[in-house]
Amino acid sequence: MNLVSKSTNYLIEKFHRRKAMIYFFYGKFCRLKNLKSRYGLSFVSNFSDVTFKFYIKGKYGFYYSNLLSNITEPIIFLDIGANQGLYGILASKNENIIMSYMFEPVNKTFNLMVKNIDLNNTHKKCMPINAAISSLNGQAGIMIHNNHSGMSSLAAIESKIEKNVETVKTIDHHEIDKIIDIGDKSLYVKIDVEGHEYIVLEQLFMSILSEKIKQIFIEINETKNDMEKINKIFEVNNFKISKKIGKGNRYDLLLDRNI
Repeated sequence: MNLVSKSTNYLIEKFHRRKAMIYFFYGKFCRLKNLKSRYGLSFVSNFSDVTFKFYIKGKYGFYYSNLLSNITEPIIFLDIGANQGLYGILASKNENIIMSYMFEPVNKTFNLMVKNIDLNNTHKKCMPINAAISSLNGQAGIMIHNNHSGMSSLAAIESKIEKNVETVKTIDHHEIDKIIDIGDKSLYVKIDVEGHEYIVLEQLFMSILSEKIKQIFIEINETKNDMEKINKIFEVNNFKISKKIGKGNRYDLLLDRNI
């Protein structure tokens, strides 16, 4: 892509984001019950939340949303850290994605996700699961950010004040195997769990579903993750990076399994 094309694309994107923000503030002023995002999905209004604002503005970008929309083989999709449902609902709109299993442990966020599933009429292909994937079945404390649901974290619990902690259900690979019906389909996985990524990966690869995992899209924050351990678990399970999105110590990785 030449410099002129990049400049044009930047200006177009800037225009659409500003248009989306005007729409956001219009919706807030008029107290609209739901808004349509740039991803083509509608979401129950949650104006105080940064993640909701990002949904409407399209700030998560369109690389992965386009990838999900263009999958041509029959697959099962796991959205781990589903938040208010963007990727799980989007995946369910693709006729080739048989089912979206959507894991979200925080009760308020989970309830919004369920409402968004109904709002987009995708309840037949979305399975909402009110739990976090972790190393044990039981309960754990999760750090809640009142104005940014996307920052809730099991990994950050020890350093935060008690009033911002919610007790949530946790499940391990044994429970995952009971919940997910994959049949002969391949499995695509998205993981966004704010520093708890290695534990999630460990449990997935201990699951009987492990050999079915074909692709992983994961958010990485190098300040919260042990990258040596994460790189090793990918290497052992024969996954290699196909795409890196973002710079610095926080970015997304798309990994495909070598067959």
